[in-house]
Amino acid sequence: MRRIARPLFLGLAIGVALLATACSKKEEEAAKPVAAFAVSVARVQARDIPRSVLVSGPVSAWEEMQLGVELNGLRVTELLVDVGQAVRKGELLLQLDHRSLDADLAQADASLREAEAGAALARSQLARGELLAKDKFISATQLDELRAGRVQGEARVGTTRAMRDTAALRRSYAELRAPDAGVISKRLVQPGQVVAAGSELLRLIRQGRLEWRAELAEAELARVKPGDRIEL
Repeated sequence: MRRIARPLFLGLAIGVALLATACSKKEEEAAKPVAAFAVSVARVQARDIPRSVLVSGPVSAWEEMQLGVELNGLRVTELLVDVGQAVRKGELLLQLDHRSLDADLAQADASLREAEAGAALARSQLARGELLAKDKFISATQLDELRAGRVQGEARVGTTRAMRDTAALRRSYAELRAPDAGVISKRLVQPGQVVAAGSELLRLIRQGRLEWRAELAEAELARVKPGDRIEL
C-alpha cells in the first residue's frame, strides 16, 4: 500500500503546483493596465460625396483655317511668318512677285486718266455746242453728235475704271494677309517657290483657341453636367 500511494501523492502535488502557476499568470495579466481609446460622438447628417471621372482625349484647334492665294504661277518673294508665330488680323504673311501686276495696274491707271480727259473734252464741246445751237450756228444733228460724244466719253470712263479696279484687285492678290488673329500652325511653302491658285500654303489656328475633346463612355457621360469643374 505504501508503494502505490507514493506516486499518486506525487502526481497530485505536481497538478496543484501547475494550477497555482496558471492562476498566478492570469492574475498578473489581469493586473496589467488596459489601453483606453478616445471616442467622439457626431450627429448623423446627409452630405454629398465628391466623385470624379478620369477621361482622356486629344487637344485640337477650335477652328483651323487653310490659307492660300488666288493667283497661279507666281513666285513667293517674301515669307514673313513661321510655325508657332502669333499674328494679328490683316497682318502680311506672304508676298508674291508682283512686278507684272504693277505694270498692269499702271497701264490701267493711264487708260483711266485718258478716258477721263476724253470725257471732260466731250462735256466742254457739248457745252459750247449748246451755246452755238441757240444762235443757230450749228445744226441739231451736230448737237446730237456732241451729246453722243459726251455719253461715249462717260461710258469709256466707266469701262476703264472697272478695268483699273480689276487690275488693283489682282495686285492685292499678290499679298496674303491674315483673315483673323491667331497662331500659325502649319507652313507648306518656301521662299522662291512657284505656287498654284487655291493650294494650301499656311494654316492658322483662329484666335489661338484650342479645344480638349474628351472621350467618355455612355455611363460616364450621364455623370457629367454643365458647371462641373474640369482639371487638365
